[in-house]
Amino acid sequence: MPTYYEKLKMPQWLVLRERLINERGHRCQRCGRDNIALELHHGYYRPATDPWDYDERTLWVLCRDCHQTMQELMTNIHWTIGHMSPDELPALRLMVRDAAFEVRFGAPRDVIEDILESDRAANVSLYSEYSASITNCSDLGPSREPEITALAEREFPGISVYPCYSDTGRDAVTTVTGPDPTVRQQIQAWFNRWSG
Repeated sequence: MPTYYEKLKMPQWLVLRERLINERGHRCQRCGRDNIALELHHGYYRPATDPWDYDERTLWVLCRDCHQTMQELMTNIHWTIGHMSPDELPALRLMVRDAAFEVRFGAPRDVIEDILESDRAANVSLYSEYSASITNCSDLGPSREPEITALAEREFPGISVYPCYSDTGRDAVTTVTGPDPTVRQQIQAWFNRWSG
């Protein structure tokens, strides 16, 4: 069985590494420098996991200096955690989750959740005036109507989606009705992308 460091030379890792470096603009995600040697750093490690089997959001493109700095910082965090009692870890986990959320989004979790709930309520009110009829035709295989309906109800909370069953015709063709032509066209364009 190959060692972890041997796995870092395998095609699965090398292809992923190059793709992420390309997608992230050939620059360090911490200091922003480009045209330097870049490395891919794991934001966390899980035992018995191949280096390429991680959520890509937890793989960071870093220059060598920033990679070293991040590794030292993470070691210090682990050192601090290592000096805690095991029964303190569940509370710490929640505190870290909430603090990370605030650092990432600039506000405490409950404030963001209140804003999102307010936005959702406004959207429910807006989209409740709209409806869509979507063709469910399984003539050529399973209909995509149930999947698209579920996605539409998440995308446009409050909208009413009605399946129209048919033995012939094109599956997932949708007609949107509602008062504002601009909003109606926006919703129709979304459905058209899914039925394409």
